[in-house]
Amino acid sequence: MPRLLAVLVGCDYQDAGRPELPELRGAENDARSLAALLAQQPIANGELALLTLITREEATTAQIRQALRRTRRALRPDDNLLFYFAGHGSRDDTGLTLYTWDSEYPATQLIADCGKRPKKTDIILDCCHAGAAVPTASAAHSATLMLQYSKDKLCFLCGATADQSAGEDQGHGLFTQTLITTLAAPHDPALLSLPVDLDVWCAALPKDLRENYHPMATPTDVLPNVARGSVVVRGQPPPAAGTGQNWETAYSPPPA
Repeated sequence: MPRLLAVLVGCDYQDAGRPELPELRGAENDARSLAALLAQQPIANGELALLTLITREEATTAQIRQALRRTRRALRPDDNLLFYFAGHGSRDDTGLTLYTWDSEYPATQLIADCGKRPKKTDIILDCCHAGAAVPTASAAHSATLMLQYSKDKLCFLCGATADQSAGEDQGHGLFTQTLITTLAAPHDPALLSLPVDLDVWCAALPKDLRENYHPMATPTDVLPNVARGSVVVRGQPPPAAGTGQNWETAYSPPPA
């Protein structure tokens, strides 16, 4: 039976000692919410085999890369790897850079860490300028919020294009929470199934999100430093985050 192996990362940078990065309120909540969905909801045509959740001070570049390597080694030929990142992102001439708890993680390195001959791998990025992770000429139309890109067995779903910022509301990322709500709703056939099809996930999202009705602002409207990237924060903050979290759970098939 095909298996899903997931590495989920969320970083709010609270107490990270990085004054150049504004603290977030929803990235870690979103990573936990996605972990809960994958752990609790049945996966059609397959099963969840391994789930690694990394937040707060555990979300260093080294630990994220180590988790990816460990998960890749556990993959079987028919398995599906899901990588999710919520946090800050910025764009320069080399493409997208993800900001971890302690340093930077270029998207080019993330792609290299998936291996020269990757098995089925789906990458979901909820950060500013997420679309800069993929070649612009090969991506979906740049006017849309959702950006999809596939090459060989690597598939991307980006919550913002290369020129867009990302948004938070009530302690959650707007893109991720809409995605989770969509995946959790009844759907025939089931959206949460193997192999993962990010094109189908994107098509199932509300039309206003896909057509950029999302309450976004351009980077120049919201960022004190455009090169760094930032987010639009709305609503009341959630309760303070707890201690760091880095847990890995192996799942057994549900009883027949």
